[in-house]
Amino acid sequence: MRMSSGSTPSSTRRRRQLLVVLATAAALLWWVQPPSNQGHSAHGTEPNARTSAAQDRSTRPRRVLPTRTEADRPPEPEGPPMVCPLVAIDADTSALIEDPAAVLPSHLEVELTPPVVPRLTIALDDSSGQIPEASAARLRHLPLADGVIYGEDPEVGLVALTFDQGECVRLQVLVVGEPPPDAVTCALDDALTLLDIRRVLHASGPHTGRSIRVRPWRGSLVLEGVPESGDGWVQLADGHPPLPFSWDASGCDEIATVGTATLTVRITNPPPRGPSWVRGCGVSEYLPPGTSELELEIPATPCAIEAWRTDGALRALSPLATVDLDPGEHARVALTLPEDQVAGLGIQFQPGEAGVSVTAVWPDSPAWAAGLRAGDRIVAVDDEPVGGLQDSDFIALGTGPVGSTAVLEVERADGSLDVLELERAPLSGSIN
Repeated sequence: MRMSSGSTPSSTRRRRQLLVVLATAAALLWWVQPPSNQGHSAHGTEPNARTSAAQDRSTRPRRVLPTRTEADRPPEPEGPPMVCPLVAIDADTSALIEDPAAVLPSHLEVELTPPVVPRLTIALDDSSGQIPEASAARLRHLPLADGVIYGEDPEVGLVALTFDQGECVRLQVLVVGEPPPDAVTCALDDALTLLDIRRVLHASGPHTGRSIRVRPWRGSLVLEGVPESGDGWVQLADGHPPLPFSWDASGCDEIATVGTATLTVRITNPPPRGPSWVRGCGVSEYLPPGTSELELEIPATPCAIEAWRTDGALRALSPLATVDLDPGEHARVALTLPEDQVAGLGIQFQPGEAGVSVTAVWPDSPAWAAGLRAGDRIVAVDDEPVGGLQDSDFIALGTGPVGSTAVLEVERADGSLDVLELERAPLSGSIN
């Protein structure tokens, strides 16, 4: 092959490669910016080709990639409804209701506690309750194969759903009737439900520490058989310190959560070989032998606390200590038990406004020897009237050191009055 004088094989290859690159670039430019016959000058050229190409691209429809939407996805099967055998119980008598359809509505609207699923609408017939598919599917997916879930229909009463191997085997409804006219209704704040409440106690008066009969009613707590005024403690199911409340002729306080405080209690002279107890501020705690101190979580509200031990059949009480702590505060209190063994009269009694009624007498006790009998009423001890006293106040009057004396003014069953002098003695055992 002949080559020109100024050319070499390598330079020829470079020229060919450059031509290929330029041709490729021209082809790409032609594909991106196709020629247009509009807007050309008289000489056949575009005065602003870059702007025209950009406008042309902006009018083209953008390509939209296909995406999966919720509607594209097949719905998850919900499964069949859940059918629960129905049991209805009368809250007043605890008796089984033979004909639930006669007292129950056609549907229950149940709020579960905790709210593991949204409100359940349960359709009722004579013998069962039916939970619809969507709610049933949620219940079946709970990590609960066996057990009980509790809830409430505010218009009917408390509800319990019992599960066995993931299926409902019992729907129990506690049917609450309308409360009596003299009952006291206490509203609950938004942070509480009736299922949070375990027990309600008298906080003062002759029935201190005793349970108050309550019933749920339309989302409120109803107190039955209580005096015109009083105060109480609401014990909660989760172990939270009890909640204080009170009522009078004008109504009941809203039962609401309060802050908590910490109280360290120390018994200065605990029994060497026996247990002791601390009671008050809505709580009661046991201290095993050899223990003299404990820490309590109590409601941040004014309250009183005491310690006691058992001396035979009697309680040796410390003086009451009153505390009033702010939320989050920590305080200490010392409670002193009596040094001497406590002796008493030997009676069981019931406080009242007119005096203390004797309900039973220990055999061979000071009271028995003095002629005191069940049915008598003690109106004064050592010239101090006892009508309207709380249990603890009368116990403080009736007990004392061994061998000390107590002078009782007694109203007999026939209305006659006697004055009896008794010498206190240790008591043990129980009344026959």
